[in-house]
Amino acid sequence: MSIYEHPKLIHHTVLLYRWQPEDAAELRKVYCKNVACRPNERAHLFFVLALLHITCISQYADCSLYWAYSSKSRSDFADNFFFVLGVAAPVLAGVYTVYSPLGRDYDAVFDEETKELDTVLVESSDARTVVSTPAWAGGLFDCSEDPTACYLSFLCTFCVFGWNMERLGFGNMYVHTVTFLLLCVTPFWLFNITAMTIHDYVLGDFIGAAGIILCFFGLLYGGFWRIQMRKTFGLPRSRWFFGSASLTDYVQWLFCWPCALAQEVRTGNLYDAKDGNFYEKLMDGGDVENGLGSVVELKVGMHCERCIKAIKKAIKTIDDMESYQLETEINKVTVTGNVTPDEVVKALHKIGKTATCWADD
Repeated sequence: MSIYEHPKLIHHTVLLYRWQPEDAAELRKVYCKNVACRPNERAHLFFVLALLHITCISQYADCSLYWAYSSKSRSDFADNFFFVLGVAAPVLAGVYTVYSPLGRDYDAVFDEETKELDTVLVESSDARTVVSTPAWAGGLFDCSEDPTACYLSFLCTFCVFGWNMERLGFGNMYVHTVTFLLLCVTPFWLFNITAMTIHDYVLGDFIGAAGIILCFFGLLYGGFWRIQMRKTFGLPRSRWFFGSASLTDYVQWLFCWPCALAQEVRTGNLYDAKDGNFYEKLMDGGDVENGLGSVVELKVGMHCERCIKAIKKAIKTIDDMESYQLETEINKVTVTGNVTPDEVVKALHKIGKTATCWADD
């Protein structure tokens, strides 16, 4: 296991701490044999994640020993201890995952709520118009089309990149942000700490300068995900660099990352991304063609005053919601505004409520 995966572990730890239904479903997809609920699964996941964190910490400690001490002054006991711990912890985590309830088959009926959520999301997406031939929003250097995106792409590259990747469906924003930052900063940190332990000043300066240069190659991470974005959504290819579309994407990020990122952000603003497809952008009011406000009708269980208050509070958090109505006698929730069914379902799902399309009942 690599320390570059530590940001992902931190993200999983946050999900484990928060433990919302969608968080549990995401963790099951990674650590469990299927997505069904398991007895005491939160405790089992905590144990596995703790072992994986110990693995990364052991690698940090072992690297620090090699950077901070020479071979003569370095403690052999500490070196061997962290090495053994770094090897044993992931092995134990793997064995525990296989033989604990996490690795066993469970009936998926326990996870019916998550399945209903996925069904509603797919149905709402299928009703939209898929863009068959999407295009980049402007050219690479057309930064004047959206100056804000251009400025932010230059001044806050890592944050904007992570945010854009998440909304396009390529993973968690924080994982991308931290991973990108580590790839760009780690060479500088590693090479300059190494240079401090070298008594030859010329060689030390050379190694430090090499670390600074290698930092720029971390921008290739952005080029890699630009390739994935282009292939996933079928965006046009550019082959001006040695006739290779992939090399062109890498070079664009390496030599003009703000322009490349700003173009990706503008393209994300132009469409609605869902399940590897670009859909026509909803106009104000929620209708693609005529701009009329949309009406979302869902069936939601409302059993007590506490449920009703929680539902009202969740609905009020939805962006562009204009009005809502709760009919407690028939368990019907109606929301109007520039909203989609999946937005309402997600908001209700966060408070533990299952929502289904009213027309299906």
